[in-house]
Amino acid sequence: MLTAWILLGIPLAPPWSRSQVLGWRILRNTPAAIVLESRAAAGVTARLVFHATETHLTQAMLVRYDHRPGRYIWSRLAPKHRSFITVLLSRAADVPTP
Repeated sequence: MLTAWILLGIPLAPPWSRSQVLGWRILRNTPAAIVLESRAAAGVTARLVFHATETHLTQAMLVRYDHRPGRYIWSRLAPKHRSFITVLLSRAADVPTP
């Protein structure tokens, strides 16, 4: 995933950043939801929305194409991104809770 972010020109933040998550700016952070945003140099703006309840986690990604190259690049990366997120969330669901 980091390779794709670098290809898109997403500026990565240090892991200890309190205002970002790996370059994704924190727009909203509540006990039930977090909204992250990233603006890539390739012309794509994306928001990640996570909403949690006691039993479920919902994730949505909203993508805006700011320039034509962004649309082209994202169309090539999107299928792999969907697979990555599916695996990531499946693994998270399999982790036993304390």
